[in-house]
Amino acid sequence: MDLDVNGFQGIDQGIGVRYSQNGSYEVNLRYGTGIYDTPQVKLWKKNNNNYILLTDTHSFPLINNKWYHVKIEALNENIKVWIDNTLIFDFTDTGTNVKKGVVDLEYSTGEVGVAYMRFDNVKVTALAPPPSLKTPLILIPGIGGSELKVLDDTFWNAPDGHGGTFNHAYSQDEKVWVNEGEAAQPGNDDYFDVLRMKTDGVTSEANMGLTNNLVSRAYEEAINFFTSSGYALGTDFYVFPYDWRKDLSGSAGLLDQKIQSIKSQTGSQKVDIVAHSMGGLVARNYIADPAHAQNVRKLFTLGTPHLGSVDAIKKLRYGDCLTPLPVSLGPICLG
Repeated sequence: MDLDVNGFQGIDQGIGVRYSQNGSYEVNLRYGTGIYDTPQVKLWKKNNNNYILLTDTHSFPLINNKWYHVKIEALNENIKVWIDNTLIFDFTDTGTNVKKGVVDLEYSTGEVGVAYMRFDNVKVTALAPPPSLKTPLILIPGIGGSELKVLDDTFWNAPDGHGGTFNHAYSQDEKVWVNEGEAAQPGNDDYFDVLRMKTDGVTSEANMGLTNNLVSRAYEEAINFFTSSGYALGTDFYVFPYDWRKDLSGSAGLLDQKIQSIKSQTGSQKVDIVAHSMGGLVARNYIADPAHAQNVRKLFTLGTPHLGSVDAIKKLRYGDCLTPLPVSLGPICLG
């Protein structure tokens, strides 16, 4: 808050900030020539109906009928006061319950004569909170770790790959991966056929997209670990879902968009990345570009197949048991 003040006549002039029913802070400007300990500057806190003197000073003499420029900054628990660019108070009120309110201009006469006060050029500016001390963190999941949905009403009617035809109606925005209710049904998992890619390996057979969530069964505990360790989702902790069916090189541009958005939001120059399994390959591909690498402070990869994974290729090509403890008897999967 900035304003010009003039105690034309009288002693007490008050400038309040965070003024509400709960209380306020008031900078009390006391003019005069020595009567009643003036001139003086005080910082008061009004808590409910109680006035508490936080700090005061006689070091800045205030003269009647003279204009002064006052600046008050209230940020979190700290109150700063300047008069004519001189820092008068830098006071931290630890644990304060007076956290928001309006501004208040007032004066009082006490027992001494008539008071005339002038206020001009009042300007109030909202202060942004200080940036987080943490470097923003991004969690990148592995293959199958990002949820996928159909973007349109879709009727699927195609060979099922084992001698028959599977048909099913999917409603718009229906989460397919992972629809655990369907995955738990006995028999073949033909419900997931709609996830197929065309032979070019780039185009989906159906119009699919991201829900922008991670598969909770796989990553809920990881997210809870970071949030319980002081990170706040959407503030300094983010997830990066991606279409894991496609060539991971196509994710670099999307990851860069995500990082640039986070940098703009947080004011941070870099991000940290924790990546699991195939997510580590997504991140490694990203930092292979030196310009992109400048955006990343640290990269941690967990269980990433940096030398490849023939087992994963086999499962993608031929399928496998989708259960925590599978027992395979030839073509039959028990679990």
